[in-house]
Amino acid sequence: MAVATVAAASPALTPARETHRWDHRPGVERTGWKVGQKVNATGRARIAYYMAGLQESGLNRWVVGDGGLARGTHQLHPEWGSLPQRLNVSYTARWFYRRAKQAGNRSLNDICQYVEISGNPSAYAKWEGEARRIVARQKRKDRRIKLRR
Repeated sequence: MAVATVAAASPALTPARETHRWDHRPGVERTGWKVGQKVNATGRARIAYYMAGLQESGLNRWVVGDGGLARGTHQLHPEWGSLPQRLNVSYTARWFYRRAKQAGNRSLNDICQYVEISGNPSAYAKWEGEARRIVARQKRKDRRIKLRR
């Protein structure tokens, strides 16, 4: 992961570097999940989405990387959207899922690399377990919501 810092626009966010957790992360997780439902993303694409987001920013949309160019949960560069778009979790999720669909039948790590075009192509694999836990947590939330209806 490129050196990343938390943007000045969010002074209340203090990253816990060891676990990549921020207070807003549950909302980011849920938004990524809902967009995945809307675009009919595969389970593998959803796992890859979270793996890449964990590696790139710890699922923190305020992280700034790559010399100030990369922004948002998936560290998008200016050619992939305006600054407001790159900071928008729904936009970033749609962007990721669209590119992941083009990745074909690759490994989860390679789907992330195909989408992100990282200088550290094997960095995503270490996040697979955490990404699978996020997917399982979102599935449980969906079941609880259905039961309440």
